[in-house]
Amino acid sequence: MMFFMSKFRLLLCNLRYYRRVDAGVLAGVSVSAAVIVGALSVGESVRHTLVGLALGRLGGVTHALVADGGYFSAGLAGRMNDSVRGKGDGKVGGGVGLHAESLLMFSGSAAVPDGRLRATDVSIIGVGDNFGGLIPVGEGGGAGWRVPCDGGAVVNAALAAQLDLKSGDDFILRFRPPSLLPGDLPLLGRKESLLSVRVRLESIAPEGFPGDFSLRNSQTAASNVFVCLDWLSRRAGIGGKANVLLAACGPVAVSPDKILETVWHPSDSGLEIEKKPDGSSNLKSSRIFIPDRIAEKALDIPGAEGIMTYFVNSIRLANMTGGGHKNATPYSFVAGVGDGDFRELLGSCEDSIKSDGDVQGIEPVSKQPVASPSATPALQTRFARSFEIGSIIINRWLAEDTDAHVGDIVELRYYIPGPLRTLDEKSRLFRVVGTVPMEGLAADPSLMPDFPGISGSERCSGWDASIP
Repeated sequence: MMFFMSKFRLLLCNLRYYRRVDAGVLAGVSVSAAVIVGALSVGESVRHTLVGLALGRLGGVTHALVADGGYFSAGLAGRMNDSVRGKGDGKVGGGVGLHAESLLMFSGSAAVPDGRLRATDVSIIGVGDNFGGLIPVGEGGGAGWRVPCDGGAVVNAALAAQLDLKSGDDFILRFRPPSLLPGDLPLLGRKESLLSVRVRLESIAPEGFPGDFSLRNSQTAASNVFVCLDWLSRRAGIGGKANVLLAACGPVAVSPDKILETVWHPSDSGLEIEKKPDGSSNLKSSRIFIPDRIAEKALDIPGAEGIMTYFVNSIRLANMTGGGHKNATPYSFVAGVGDGDFRELLGSCEDSIKSDGDVQGIEPVSKQPVASPSATPALQTRFARSFEIGSIIINRWLAEDTDAHVGDIVELRYYIPGPLRTLDEKSRLFRVVGTVPMEGLAADPSLMPDFPGISGSERCSGWDASIP
């Protein structure tokens, strides 16, 4: 007997026969879907929470500029505010939808006077009188949010709870005084003492901005101490400086970047343009070395020449046969000058290999460029092309002190920064191609940068730069 079934009946029979297998597949798919949907929901919840935490710590701040390892003028924010309101220099107009503030921020620790309670990784923040202007208008607009400049401080709730602080209590802040100089300078002192200051708690900031202000991407609550910017910069020895620039932007006609471009001065980056009597100009940096990117741009100016002045441990005759320091001069500065200055010096020499100022015939002893140990390859190439590497002109005093003559080989010994702030001594040979009297360019004090602890001292014994 033959049976015929419809497609529908065949499907039902198939489902009934494989019901256990199908039930397992359905359960697996259901569990997988539930896990995926749950994970997406948790992820979105975490993302929303993190975004809420970040925005809560930033308040109305929309733009931030952090000077990594450097400082700028604290008045920069005020010039931006004046500019956007159509005042001062570099007017851009566009309404009052922007407020900028300069801060001085660094890490330290806080403790109660008897030392029972202590907090580490504390953000010590120097703020101005108008810091509250960064608070959104709907959250109070910053009315009355000021820190006194008489040693008073405002802390956030997290730090107050950690140290059990109340209004009127004194507590101790400890921090490492920041330096205007790069931390890897070979002549930078190794003594790194902590500065301790006693402050008085004026008030405890409520949760949220500005009390919990932080630029860190962290879920951990920040521990903040707010003090007066002017007071903090003076105590740290860098009066008038800041290292963080914040801006809260509304419907302005131009971007903060454009406003910053119009009000920025070279002095904001620690740069100084010095006019010389001969009509030329020097570009100098308060951080000793001009940053590579700025130096490369400056060298693109027609007629510009780079000068690299470096401290050397000693200059001595390389062909000396006796011992001791009879033919050596310790602690000197050597200036690597551009081709034009090199020709000028060679032309003013009392004794030289080439008297006509033509340095092209001088055979270099070394083919390696004399530039900053951390200079970019582009800068090193430019220095290598700008003057004859391996040829050196010495002044009359050095020639007499070392008994060096034109044609002699001298050895320069100097330090370069090593790992973990160690100093590695290197040496290089140069041929003396001329001796020059100490006048004119050879006696120009601007060839040496103003180095704290060295500049202005008449004797080596008066130096305070922790030179080994």
